Amino acid sequence: MRTTETTYAGTHERRLALYLELAHAGPAETKRILGTRIPRELSAYDAKGNIVPVRELLKSEAIDGTTLIQTEFYNTIIEGASLAKAMRQAVPKVSMTSNKITIPFRKSAGYMKEVPEAAEAPIDESEIINRDIAIKTYRERSLITQNMVDDCQYDLIAEEAKHHGERAENTLNHIILGVMLQGSELEHDSAGTNQGTKAIADAKGLVRAKGYSPDTLVMCPDAETLTGKEYLLTSNTGSQQAILGQLPPMLGLKPHTVGTTTSSSTYTWGYAADSNIGMIVYDSRVAAKYGLRQDIMLENYRDPVRDLNGAVVKLRFGAVVGLGDAICRVEY
Repeated sequence: MRTTETTYAGTHERRLALYLELAHAGPAETKRILGTRIPRELSAYDAKGNIVPVRELLKSEAIDGTTLIQTEFYNTIIEGASLAKAMRQAVPKVSMTSNKITIPFRKSAGYMKEVPEAAEAPIDESEIINRDIAIKTYRERSLITQNMVDDCQYDLIAEEAKHHGERAENTLNHIILGVMLQGSELEHDSAGTNQGTKAIADAKGLVRAKGYSPDTLVMCPDAETLTGKEYLLTSNTGSQQAILGQLPPMLGLKPHTVGTTTSSSTYTWGYAADSNIGMIVYDSRVAAKYGLRQDIMLENYRDPVRDLNGAVVKLRFGAVVGLGDAICRVEY
């Protein structure tokens, strides 16, 4: 059952807590909640696929006979995941129907050959590099305990579901960024000076010199803070976005921020000490790709009340670097 997004101003987290409270309420309390805390305009899909008011649905059917709780539990997880979205927006996705796929990568830079009039066009013989994406499975049970259920801590349960979604998304960030750090072949060392926009410009120049068109920038929080300060209290283009908490496109690059650690065994993601890597600049067309076999999903969650403390979130994906010299690390 899917709740409609346009009919209720509350978040999925708030709705989940309210629906859990309804599941444990007595007849009098249920009537009070339906009459005072469920907006008339809040609607959902019933078992037949019809859009009906939630009030009317719950007057005719107990909430544990619907899928309202399961739906809002999942929606709350996705709501939490949206807070951490970064690498899935910064790297192209490949849809996968199996556990492994081969992806071809090649440079666009090159030249066509001159041919005589009416001669057959020669085949493009530029080198193609094939890379394999292997899918791995990531699973975790929620930290919701039976005591939280028994003690009716509905707000905490909903908050934990939201945190669970954020952890799932951070897993994707952790793995993809680590793969890219390990596979990158270029590096700009700022040597402790010119660490903000100037360092980004130098990294962009290194990627461009290899024949690519860099278009994406990923930063750690320290690098984002340092670079963002260059826009504060200035009349530079993008300063208003920085004041509102958003970084503007820099030097033609679309910025993203990843606040997790990474799966890299070689590089430390940060921008506070020598040897830290705080940014990467790359051509998103050929730098890397990630394959998504199964996006964030719920397992072992059928009973809307009893299975809360056994809910498992699962994610299946893999990532691979395409052309390593299309990625430049920026060292502190």
